[in-house]
Amino acid sequence: METINRKELSFIVASELPEIRDEIGHIRSKENVAGVMQAVVNYMRDMARGRQIDKIVRRMKLVGWVYGRTDSAIRETISNVFVRSFNGLRNRCSNWDWTRIQQQMPSNLYSVYAVQNRVLKERV
Repeated sequence: METINRKELSFIVASELPEIRDEIGHIRSKENVAGVMQAVVNYMRDMARGRQIDKIVRRMKLVGWVYGRTDSAIRETISNVFVRSFNGLRNRCSNWDWTRIQQQMPSNLYSVYAVQNRVLKERV
């Protein structure tokens, strides 16, 4: 299995999320993984406001698929930008909606999320 590089990541996300294709197009030339992930996070926030839980889950599954096929530098960026946004997303959702999201979250992203939350709780 070949790994997905920075350039391919932006093309994959843009093709799978036509709603933010233009925004990603501006970021793509710089191969800015953090920018691409932030665009996805912003889009998911909008979906949370509209209670579009199925769409949120589909976007998480896309990022989870990418996460499993990238190098460690890109995985680190996904962890720091995308997964870190989950607590903010949780605050925008009802408890019932967040439970649905968690149940369908890709296991690789859920593992990162659980570790991040455990570390945060230990610091408090």
